Amino acid sequence: ASHSGTVEHTQTVAGILQKIGLDEGYLSCGTHEPFDRQTALWLKQEGIEPSPLYNNCSGKHAGMLALAKASGYPLSGYEKIDHPVQQEIFKFIADFTAVSPEKIKI
Repeated sequence: ASHSGTVEHTQTVAGILQKIGLDEGYLSCGTHEPFDRQTALWLKQEGIEPSPLYNNCSGKHAGMLALAKASGYPLSGYEKIDHPVQQEIFKFIADFTAVSPEKIKI
């Protein structure tokens, strides 16, 4: 699920990445200011630029990287629709919802 970029959230994502032997440089979610106002203010006051860890989608992206690594898939391009990670997610959604893949709009 998405998160608001608090220290607890970013530490959790960093911990996931550490457990799979990667760092935030592998995240393809981009960077934006945290949604949590207090955290955003703190970063500004400290002169810290947000990293991809603060992106509200970084947890999902860390999960996709974990799947890629565990499955032996390439790490680069994991966010692209033709990557095996996305294809596995797509198949899971189709199976879970009992909707045939050709009826699912992307």
